[in-house]
Amino acid sequence: MSAANVGASNGAPDDGLRESWRQVMSMRRSTQQFRARVGRTLPSVQMAMDADPQFGDVATTMAVLVRVLDWAVRDLDRLRLPEELFEVVA
Repeated sequence: MSAANVGASNGAPDDGLRESWRQVMSMRRSTQQFRARVGRTLPSVQMAMDADPQFGDVATTMAVLVRVLDWAVRDLDRLRLPEELFEVVA
């Protein structure tokens, strides 16, 4: 199924469904980009933590954030809209 088929109804596209799908995909890309930024920063925070234990909570929080962002991207990847939404209604 292609993105062009998303929201087909009586041969006319359902713009609301298409827009919702675009928003989901945009959210997925944004989540991946944010996760990458956090992931690049984490080693620096861990080095700071080694130098000053006061940074331990920050590193732990960032590590948890990376895991949550990974879960969010995975869940967005698993998102499947019901096939009925893509069928032409007779």
